[in-house]
Amino acid sequence: MLLALKVQKQWWRWLLVGACLLAITYFSSQPFAEQDLRPEIGRHAGLVERVRELPPVSFSYSGQLVDNRRAPVDFIQFWLRKGTHVVIYEALGLSLAAALERVNKSSTESLGRHSCELSFLGHLNIC
Repeated sequence: MLLALKVQKQWWRWLLVGACLLAITYFSSQPFAEQDLRPEIGRHAGLVERVRELPPVSFSYSGQLVDNRRAPVDFIQFWLRKGTHVVIYEALGLSLAAALERVNKSSTESLGRHSCELSFLGHLNIC
């Protein structure tokens, strides 16, 4: 009975890994036009205005200027998209570390370390 529960627990962990991989694959295959959040963000005038009022922040990313004052909607979308990348890669890291917990006996330490490593690698992938 106890062994069956452990196997079931391990199965769910691998299912989470698969779900993260499917989500990454699905969203990576979408054209940008389908992922474009700017029309929805633009409907929130108060948020757009608050971002515009922040201290000036601008930088170049992939040959494009990201500026909170000149293009606050683009600025918000940039950070939403990057934040989503970090979250999904962190979820992948945590679920993979949990699924591999039986491989490495120091599970608590390795869980945090491996998830941070995968999150960092995911961040490098989007930069």
